[in-house]
Amino acid sequence: MKEIDYKNYECPSDYYKADGGSNIIRVVSKGFMAKEHGMRTAGRYLPLGECVGANCEHCKAGREAKIKYKWIVLDRAKQRLRLLHAGKSLGDGIANIGKKFGDPQEYDLEITRKGEGRDTNYTVIKASVNTELGEKDKVIIDNAKTYLVNKYFK
Repeated sequence: MKEIDYKNYECPSDYYKADGGSNIIRVVSKGFMAKEHGMRTAGRYLPLGECVGANCEHCKAGREAKIKYKWIVLDRAKQRLRLLHAGKSLGDGIANIGKKFGDPQEYDLEITRKGEGRDTNYTVIKASVNTELGEKDKVIIDNAKTYLVNKYFK
């Protein structure tokens, strides 16, 4: 059991969410793309699952699938490994940086988030200062990566 630190409380989650402003991450897995269905209800987005193609019940019901991108990332500020489940704006940004500079597992990325909800915009650039993965980072990655891969990618 872990005591709650009320001054620094953060809701436990396996998912990465960029804070407002500048964020530094390191991608530590291959990237994946999938088409996923969902629907908006009472101001929230409810995921309905991955599109299975021609026989998809959600497609037949008229719900359009959206492209989602997935990576496992190291949040440099919090020194935690998280799953980045991104929409088109952020996913394209990371993929285009990879296209320009090569595999994003080789350098840090700076993600700038502006706005909230549907008005959120992301800018992704290669970080001006690249911090190599140290021994502490490698321990964090080794301890959490297997768990995340088994839970979300298999």
